[in-house]
Amino acid sequence: MTKKYILIGAFVLVAVILGINFLSGPEIPSVPADKPADNSLSAIQGTSDSAKTFTLVDVAAHATVTGCYSVIGGNVYDLTSWISKHPGGDRAILGICGKDGTSAFTKQHGGQEKPEAALKYFLIGTLAK
Repeated sequence: MTKKYILIGAFVLVAVILGINFLSGPEIPSVPADKPADNSLSAIQGTSDSAKTFTLVDVAAHATVTGCYSVIGGNVYDLTSWISKHPGGDRAILGICGKDGTSAFTKQHGGQEKPEAALKYFLIGTLAK
């Protein structure tokens, strides 16, 4: 009978832990230790003067699961590490790798605070005009 209660207790504990993780919502990337909390492009890149500029050709060269750049709102983001962590699945991110994902991002997340705030951690530059 004691084994039965231990098994039930273990099951309840696992269910509670999984429930807490599920209810806490999607994971928002944490600020890397080597990057400041400031969300300006120069602070994120660690530069003081100019930000890195990319062309659409540069972005298109990073269209795979091992190198995923996307343009959103005129900024360039390296989303490679986010592909497997995206709450909506990897296909949503893979669909915008190597191209301008502004329309797709806005359609799915437009006006939502968390996804827009999460982007700043992946910012690597701006799109050349």
